[in-house]
Amino acid sequence: MKAEAQSLKRIFQGAMRYAIPLYQRPYVWRHVDDNPENDRLGPFWEDVKQTVDRLVEYERLLHAAGDPEKLAPMTPHFFGAVVIDQPERALGGIVAHEVIDGQQRLTTAQLLIAAAVRACEMAQRPAHASRLSRLWLQDNDIEVSGDERFKLRPTLNDRKAFSKVMDPNPPLSHDHNRISDAYHYFAEQLAAWVKELPVGQETAHFDALRDTIYDNLLFVIIELQPGDNPQGIFESLNAQGERLLAIDLVKNQVFRRARQANLDLDQLDTDVWSARFADAWWRVDVKQGRYHRPRAELFLMHWLTEQTETEVSATGLFVEFSRVFGSDRIDLAHVQPFVDGFVADAAIYRQFESLEPGSRQRLFFDRREILDIGVVYSVAQRLWRYLSQDTIDRNRLVIGLRAIESWLVRRMTMRLTAQNYNRVMLELLRAMSNSVADPVAGLIGHLRSFGEDTPTGWWPTDEKFRSHLINRSLYGTISQARVRLLLEAAEIGLHTPKTENFQLPSNLSIEHLIPQTWAENWPLESPADDRALNRRQEAIHRLGNLTLVTKSLNPALSNAPWADKRAALAEHSALRMNARLVHDYPNRFDEGCVDARGATLADLLIGEWPGPSAVEWR
Repeated sequence: MKAEAQSLKRIFQGAMRYAIPLYQRPYVWRHVDDNPENDRLGPFWEDVKQTVDRLVEYERLLHAAGDPEKLAPMTPHFFGAVVIDQPERALGGIVAHEVIDGQQRLTTAQLLIAAAVRACEMAQRPAHASRLSRLWLQDNDIEVSGDERFKLRPTLNDRKAFSKVMDPNPPLSHDHNRISDAYHYFAEQLAAWVKELPVGQETAHFDALRDTIYDNLLFVIIELQPGDNPQGIFESLNAQGERLLAIDLVKNQVFRRARQANLDLDQLDTDVWSARFADAWWRVDVKQGRYHRPRAELFLMHWLTEQTETEVSATGLFVEFSRVFGSDRIDLAHVQPFVDGFVADAAIYRQFESLEPGSRQRLFFDRREILDIGVVYSVAQRLWRYLSQDTIDRNRLVIGLRAIESWLVRRMTMRLTAQNYNRVMLELLRAMSNSVADPVAGLIGHLRSFGEDTPTGWWPTDEKFRSHLINRSLYGTISQARVRLLLEAAEIGLHTPKTENFQLPSNLSIEHLIPQTWAENWPLESPADDRALNRRQEAIHRLGNLTLVTKSLNPALSNAPWADKRAALAEHSALRMNARLVHDYPNRFDEGCVDARGATLADLLIGEWPGPSAVEWR
């Protein structure tokens, strides 16, 4: 960064323009009489007026002293910092900067200048008005017209209002918006100031007004240099304000390149970009894995990962995007197709939360949320793009999703590490890229390539998965939400084409058939047998001893004996799982029954999540 205190003369004189990027919020400063804490324009004007008064007094003392060396220099007034990007050449040879931060101050300064020019004109001081106009309008020898005449280009929402008040022949009507209100506030204050000027001192005060605006209102201009991070700088300067997202800076860069390609920026913003990203949905924070960030940031992270097939940091999104969309990567002829593709990918990402209930695609994302694995989004994004391009059909897409889900669920159930899932997803992307004829086959082939000696990627076999489901405790070793996922999948597996459509309630509870507190109503046949006691304790949290019931039924079952539990399940439960349970175990339910039922449920789960050797992957 290069920082320097500059006067409005330095900032605005000559062929200059400052553009407010489209991602920035509209102009919001206002004057509030009865609320000083929220009044931004009143203090701004008071600072200007006091600086004018100080300059009048300074000129009087200077004249009386007759020697500038006898007086300390006039102290200008500092109005804060403005951060601008590196200059570019625009139409007519104008030097253009984009304003990264400080647009409220610069816009306010322009509105003050315009109001001061009109005050000078009304007071019959054309020389003062002409000089100040140079800070607001391009010189006559610059061949531009319309809004291009102005030295500040507001964001799209403010452009019409700004043009009306800044036009050399403004309308007399006063539209009520923040831009117009601010301009008229300054016009009213200047009119009152002119009326209150001491008789005989009008010229001195108009000179001081001109020189104050020209030379004595300073801003610290911070110009970014190659390698500076605009997002980090903006967020540092606005830590208490509206958060600037990486997607906002992406938009800024895209539109800068679009301008170089002579695209219609207003149309691009209205019909393409804002049509997708203006919705507040994109700025809502959501959790994916270890990230808790706005949806737009997560989309950008997954999109960049899918595009580059490399790991992308959630904190370096704009820098990474700049590498993908830099001027050396995308030529001007491909800017429009690039933007159209980016927006289409955003539509795909948003679709993931609005898939048809009951569809296999929706089930994949519902289960992904329970598994809390966010890195699959980049692979899903790729699969859906293949679908949109007719590279794969919907059936192949579902097969790809099921393979990923099987790999994830089997590993989760067996408590295998998720530490390197990001790396595995990158490998899947590359495998799909290398399998042009059938990307899904490439994905599945890579998942099947991991051996048991590769703990970070191994896809557990049916034998290992079944043994774990039957013989290992699940409740208490994985989260209850994930145990419910397994039991719900078993329930789905019991439904046939002849079964009525039935939507599982989302708030079912896990019930231990042999209760955790079993001593009173579930006595052991041989209480003194340590092996029997150990077997009972080992059976409590296994899959075969667990079922699903409503929260209202759960306390009614509690520690009741099997006969009472069975009767309650038969009377109140609509689940096929519990109907089968009641049918298969009419008289007793013990450790042997837990093993037998565990085997039945394991077969259902293997059917729902086929293993690496399943014929359907071939």
